[in-house]
Amino acid sequence: MAKNQRIRTIVAIFINALIVGLAGYCLVSLTRSAINGNNRFIYFTNISNVTVGFLAIANLVLLILSVVKDKNVVPPFFSWIKFVGISMTTLTFFTVLFVIGPIDGYAKNFSGRNFLTHLIIPLSALFSCLFLEEKLPQKWRYSLFVLIPFGIYAVFYVLNVVMLASWPDIYRINQQGLWYLFLLAFIIADFGIGQGMYFLKAFLDKKLLKEKA
Repeated sequence: MAKNQRIRTIVAIFINALIVGLAGYCLVSLTRSAINGNNRFIYFTNISNVTVGFLAIANLVLLILSVVKDKNVVPPFFSWIKFVGISMTTLTFFTVLFVIGPIDGYAKNFSGRNFLTHLIIPLSALFSCLFLEEKLPQKWRYSLFVLIPFGIYAVFYVLNVVMLASWPDIYRINQQGLWYLFLLAFIIADFGIGQGMYFLKAFLDKKLLKEKA
């Protein structure tokens, strides 16, 4: 492992440890809320942050092993799983930034626990993945997997919000009954975020290879 990459990996270890701690705190808080009858696990934001928290645990172990063994030991399949997980929190960040924030106010959505789940965890995970961690295997088709988590969530969301009216319309998709158009917009945004992450990572990886040469 080159010296610069070793330093980046060590910084990534500290960032992932931070993510584990913050996601763990959020999980405990969310669990307490659920026990008290306020189930906030129906929010995609919270699902994505908990997911990234668990992925950060595995990632932390692999990054430490990479430093100890002085070579990258992160398997390609995990790189893609992590990529998909981080795309989930990135989607929540942009949803708050451009959809929920302007409606409910940024002060509400970037304060308290929301400050962690809407800003710190998503941006920390994204920064570590793009700028610090191992090269992403160059298979573009795998980047389409980012659509799977939101696609699954969308099925439950539409069922419970539009069909059964048992969940609040958290993400404001059922405006004037045009939920299918808003849902399509979210899917397109999710696809765009995945592609943006993939091509930015590919660009940064190529730049890193040129530096090594």
